[in-house]
Amino acid sequence: MKRSRQLFPCDILCVTESHCQEMQNTKDILPGYVYNGRSRQECYSHGTANCLTNLKTAAKGGVGIFISNHLLSTDNVHEVDYWFQDISIEHTGISVSDPKKGTFNIICMYRPPKLPLGYFCAEASKLLSRIAPESSTIIVGDFNVDGCVTQQPIQKMFSNNGYKQLIYKPTTCDKNGATLDHMYISESIAHNHLLSVNSGVIPTHYSFHEATYLSF
Repeated sequence: MKRSRQLFPCDILCVTESHCQEMQNTKDILPGYVYNGRSRQECYSHGTANCLTNLKTAAKGGVGIFISNHLLSTDNVHEVDYWFQDISIEHTGISVSDPKKGTFNIICMYRPPKLPLGYFCAEASKLLSRIAPESSTIIVGDFNVDGCVTQQPIQKMFSNNGYKQLIYKPTTCDKNGATLDHMYISESIAHNHLLSVNSGVIPTHYSFHEATYLSF
């Protein structure tokens, strides 16, 4: 990431499988950015479902958001944490207020392949129910299911909650590339004619997954 010219000067970078541990010093992970992340253990610490037993002690995982110092130094731009301790899926989020463009919730999620779809959708739906329907919300992440498959449970769950999927190109680098990395925007963003929304996929060259992007 430090060497990628395509990722800079992005205001916000979201990462899944961050591998950052709880209480780890994250101050200088990416120069020029402030890190807001949660370890896998932290995300599942309050969960009691049987399907979480092994995940609670599993290595790797975790999610994080990098916010540029440039964005934070802009006049009247404010950032606050936006995640839910009692929602037992790997997620973290921020809420950014810009006097020119408004307030945006940005949430990063990760669904491990072994986490049952039914459990994940139930917890994610609970999370979405906490977000005001009229708010401008962006949700990104690696969901480990193909987002291009019709009536796929995760995409259907987001759609039923008023979110639109933007990524329809393969995000994995194998010959049978699948769209495992999704990006969902709320109706207030999708229908805002003052925002020129652009999204897509860009190569990373260092990962099995490509990167997705959103600009407006």
